[in-house]
Amino acid sequence: MKSQVFIPLLIRLATAALLLWALGRHTVDFYVLLRWVVCIVAGHSAYRAGAEKKVGWFLVFAAIVLLYNPVFPVHLRRSVWAPIFVLTATTFFVSAFMLGDLARNRR
Repeated sequence: MKSQVFIPLLIRLATAALLLWALGRHTVDFYVLLRWVVCIVAGHSAYRAGAEKKVGWFLVFAAIVLLYNPVFPVHLRRSVWAPIFVLTATTFFVSAFMLGDLARNRR
């Protein structure tokens, strides 16, 4: 039971850290990998939010999936991506504590 609580938490926190790390200079391959990771984690988070009937979180993560979609990428300038990375990292960080079993145990 504990792994069901902490694995999604750790994955969202690791994704948030990866997004903050993306603020530095990296190769194109890093940003392609970042898109895949963020899209997959956001997709899973949207699924969990939908299962918990949290429509707001579902919509937020669905928007993240569309924005970071690696198949049909959104091309923006680096100066535009930087605040998006910070906002997305903040979203993953906050959601790590507000979705799932951990949030239910805190109430």
